[in-house]
Amino acid sequence: MDRKVTPSKTRQLISLARKEPASGARCSLAGWGRRGGRELSPTLQELEVTVLDKRMCNNSRFWKGGIGPAMICFQGLRRGSAPDKGDSGGPLVCGKRPAVAGVMSFSSKDPTDPFKPPVAISTVKYKKWIQKTLRRGCAPSYLHRVW
Repeated sequence: MDRKVTPSKTRQLISLARKEPASGARCSLAGWGRRGGRELSPTLQELEVTVLDKRMCNNSRFWKGGIGPAMICFQGLRRGSAPDKGDSGGPLVCGKRPAVAGVMSFSSKDPTDPFKPPVAISTVKYKKWIQKTLRRGCAPSYLHRVW
């Protein structure tokens, strides 16, 4: 970002979650991903989801051990609802006091495949790094010119 964000009716600050959402927790995911077509959505979409048990996501019928400790597996509340291409990077917001618990990372080629649920990366596991990066001004060091 090239300037500070000014809070308004449509822009508000949100905190990072203090703890990982438990299996069965209800959360929401926001994004501009595809919705039934090839084009990205022109409006921000919200998907209500449920966090899944990590052991179940790692079993041989699902991600076969590919879900690490910093990953959150989830599924859409409505049958057949799932994030799609373009939703990566969207916040996974959970809790009675909404907070960002994860960032959408990946899903299967068929986003509605019940055996390959979508996966977010935990913000809880990376909270210190996120805070340090934000204090530094967000510009990753690899973007600075080296002459």
